[in-house]
Amino acid sequence: MSNTISLSKTEYVDLTSRAKAYDMIVSLVQKEVSFVPPVRSTKKIISELKKTERYSQDFLKSVEKGFKRSTHFTK
Repeated sequence: MSNTISLSKTEYVDLTSRAKAYDMIVSLVQKEVSFVPPVRSTKKIISELKKTERYSQDFLKSVEKGFKRSTHFTK
């Protein structure tokens, strides 16, 4: 059994174009995901969220719990 396939030039150009577009999207997403927030203090962030009066206590507790699990945020 052969591991070779044949493609027309049109199919090859289409596939390489898609691969380049995919690589560009992955690169952009990685830059967004690696964003580091400027504030690391959990207390300060939660305090600011409370001041807006937009978030429920359950939501704030959930966010705080997530911050505690994170290695980026401090108490």
